[in-house]
Amino acid sequence: MKKQFIRGFIVGAIIFGSLTAFAATSYEAVTASFPILINGKTWSSDKPVVVIEGSTYLPLKALGDVLNVKVNWNNDLRQVEIGDDFSVEETVESKSETIGQKNAIKKAESYLSFMAFSYDGLVSQLEFEGFSREEAIYGVDHCGANWNEQAVKKAKSYLSFSSFSRKSLIEQLEFGGFTHEQAIYGVEGAGY
Repeated sequence: MKKQFIRGFIVGAIIFGSLTAFAATSYEAVTASFPILINGKTWSSDKPVVVIEGSTYLPLKALGDVLNVKVNWNNDLRQVEIGDDFSVEETVESKSETIGQKNAIKKAESYLSFMAFSYDGLVSQLEFEGFSREEAIYGVDHCGANWNEQAVKKAKSYLSFSSFSRKSLIEQLEFGGFTHEQAIYGVEGAGY
């Protein structure tokens, strides 16, 4: 009887301890019901803005695009990089870049020197040129493009040869691979 009680106590303690450990790491995310203003303008995202325990969480990539701050996922180092100053990692990476990766960067820079592209559009173009998907993504990730500025250039390009409503220009930019935030930035940057 005493052994059963001890076993029961131990099993109960393990289960209770597990439940409390689980409960301590659970959070309730609530979709934000208030506007987000950036430089005095209401900002919206196709990704949800959430509030967890009184802190507001915004989609980092979309926010970086609006603020013209580079946000990059470095898959090799498994980290998010915000801004342009990653010289230590870049130096290490550049020593280990393959010829295909180096050429993909050069080709991406070449395309951007005369034509505007979305991130996805440029990846597809490099793949069309014969680069592997990995090389194309690497080239686009390291070409130094500002995707908001690319959206502005593309919007101006569209407007130079055709008439668009604001809504249809946004849709055209999104069809071309720009995010909703980039498309809005592009349309506004083109004077719409």
